[in-house]
Amino acid sequence: RAGRWAGEQRAGGGPLAALAAGLRALPPGSGVVAVLAADLPAIGAGTIHALLRTIDEADGAVAVDSTGRAQPLLAAYRTAALARALATIGQPHGQPMRRLLETLDLARLEVGRAAEDIDTPGDLARWQEGRP
Repeated sequence: RAGRWAGEQRAGGGPLAALAAGLRALPPGSGVVAVLAADLPAIGAGTIHALLRTIDEADGAVAVDSTGRAQPLLAAYRTAALARALATIGQPHGQPMRRLLETLDLARLEVGRAAEDIDTPGDLARWQEGRP
C-alpha cells in the first residue's frame, strides 16, 4: 500500500510548516500523530510506544533529551489539539517549533540519547563517540 506524501505549500518553510502540511494530509478522524525527525538515529519502536503511553490526558507527549530540552520533532500529538495550536500560531512558514511547545499542554518523557539529532558532521562524530 502506498503511503501519503505531504510538503509545505511554499518549500523551505521549516519544520513547523512541514508539520502543518502533514497534519492536513491525515485522514479525517486520526486521533494521534507521531512526529519523528529523520535525523534521530537512536529512535526505535519502544520510544514511540512510550510516547503514546505518556500522553494520558495531555495534548500530547514530547521527548526530552539528556539536557532537559524538549524535542518537538520527537513527539506524539492529539491531532485535534495540534490543529488548534497551529490555528492559534497562524501562518507556520518560518515560525520556530518552540511556538508549538508554548501553545500545547504536553507531557514530557525523558528519552536520553534517543532524542539526540544529527545536524552536522560534528554532531555525528559526537554521537558515534558516545554510542555503545
